[in-house]
Amino acid sequence: MLTATWGGGKSYYKISNLLSDFVFNRTKSVIRNVVKPIVVAGSIALATNTIAFSQDLEPFMCDNGKFGFRNSITKEQVIDCQYDGVDDFYLFNDGFARIKIRNQCEVKYGLINVTGTVRTPVKYDKIGDFREGLAKVEIKWKFGFIDTNGKEIGDIKYDDVGDFHEGLAKIGIGEGKSRKFGFIDTAGKVRIKLKYDAVGDFHEGLARVGIRDSADKMKFGFINKTGTVRTDLKYDWVDDFHEGLARVGIRNSLGKTKIGLINKTGREITDLKYDWISDFREGLAMVKLNGKRGFIDTTGTVRIDMKYDWINNFHEGFAGVNIGIKNIGGSKLSGGKWGFIDTTGTVRIDMKYDMVGNFREGFAWVGIRDSVGNMKRGFIDTTGTVRIDMKYYDMVGDFHEGFAWVNIGGKEDLRGKSGGKWGFIDTTGKEIIPPQYDGASDFRAGKARVRLGIGNNEFCIDKQGNRVDCYD
Repeated sequence: MLTATWGGGKSYYKISNLLSDFVFNRTKSVIRNVVKPIVVAGSIALATNTIAFSQDLEPFMCDNGKFGFRNSITKEQVIDCQYDGVDDFYLFNDGFARIKIRNQCEVKYGLINVTGTVRTPVKYDKIGDFREGLAKVEIKWKFGFIDTNGKEIGDIKYDDVGDFHEGLAKIGIGEGKSRKFGFIDTAGKVRIKLKYDAVGDFHEGLARVGIRDSADKMKFGFINKTGTVRTDLKYDWVDDFHEGLARVGIRNSLGKTKIGLINKTGREITDLKYDWISDFREGLAMVKLNGKRGFIDTTGTVRIDMKYDWINNFHEGFAGVNIGIKNIGGSKLSGGKWGFIDTTGTVRIDMKYDMVGNFREGFAWVGIRDSVGNMKRGFIDTTGTVRIDMKYYDMVGDFHEGFAWVNIGGKEDLRGKSGGKWGFIDTTGKEIIPPQYDGASDFRAGKARVRLGIGNNEFCIDKQGNRVDCYD
C-alpha cells in the first residue's frame, strides 16, 4: 500500500513481483494467492492456496511464454496470451486486472477489463487498488490518480499520495523534512493546502495532522474537511477517530507517553494518564495504569476498577481477566489464574483456569495444565459449566457456525500453531470430523479450508467432512 510514513519519514510503494499474485472476477473481491504453476495441455495454469473467485477467468501461460486468460471451468481461452505478467489480481467489484509488459529493462503496468479491453495505457510503473472510484498510479517516482475509465485525474506530479477516504486523499510534495502534505478531492482539486509535515486519512470527518515545532518535534491535532483546525496541534501522538472518540498522548518528562481520550470538539474526556487504552468493544475499552488493568466507558468513567494484571476485551458480555500473570520475557506471559467478568465487573466465572479464550456462540475455550505442565483445553458455557471436558485437546479454536477446530499433539508458541492433527467438534463435543488434517481454519459459509501434508495441499470440506469446491 502506498502511504506516507506517519511523522514525515520517507514513503515508498511496494507491489509484489510475482508473475501473478491474485486472480480476479467481476463480482467478488476474495483473494487467492498463487503458489505454483501447473502444466496443463501445453500451458501453465496458476495453482492457488486460498479461496478462488466465482468468476470463470483465470490467468495462464501459453507456449510463447506470454500470459492470457481462460475460462477456469471449460479452459477455453478468452483473452489472448500477450502479456509478460499478470500482477496483483485484485478485482473488487471493479472488473479490472493489472497486466505487465516488459520492454528491455523496464516493466510497465496497465489495466484491462474482463473482455480484454485495455482501460489504461500500459505506461505506469505502479498501479494501486481502486478506492472510492480512484486508484493511485506512479510514473518515474511521481504519483497521481486514475478513475475507472483509465482517465488521469489531474497531473501525475506528487511525491506522495494516499488512498481516498471520505472523498479526500492526502498528497505530498517535497523530499525528506521539506515535504509538505495537504488533501485533494476526487476531481483532483486541492481542497486543503500543502502545509503540514504529516497527515493521516479522514475518519468520521476529521484527519490527524502534524507540524514540527521550533525544537523539531512533531505535534499533532485534527482538522475537518474544510481544513479548519478542530483540536490544537499539541499532542505527541494521536490516533484516528472511532465512534466519536480518538486516543491522544503527551510525552512526560520521563519520556513516557500518557494517553487519554478526546471527543470531536477536542475536549479531553479523560485525563492523559493511562499507559494504554484499547479500542471500544461492547461500550467499554481496556485501560492500563501503573501495571494494572480495568475498563472505562465512552464518557471516560472508570466502570471496572484497575485491579487485574491482564484482561481481554468483552465478547458476548464477558471478558477474561487474570490476577497474578507475569511477563517472563518478550511477549511471553505465565502464571496467575483466569476467570470471566461481566460488563458490571461482577466475577461470573471463577478465576481457576490457566488460559482462556473469548466467548463466541455462547462458548469459550478454557485450559488447565496437567501434572506435567501440558495445557489441555475444553469449553465452558456462559454459566461456567464445563460443556466439553479438558481431556486431550492440545489446541482449540472458537466456535463458528456451530463447529470448532481441535488439535491433538500440536503446540502453540510465539511463532504460531504447528504439529499434531486437526479435526472438528460440534457444540456437544462430538467429533464430527476426527483429527486427521495437518492444518485447518474456521468454517465460513458452510466450508472450512484444511491441509494435508507439508506445503500447499489445501482444499475445502463441508460440515460432513466431504471434500467440496472452494470456488462456489
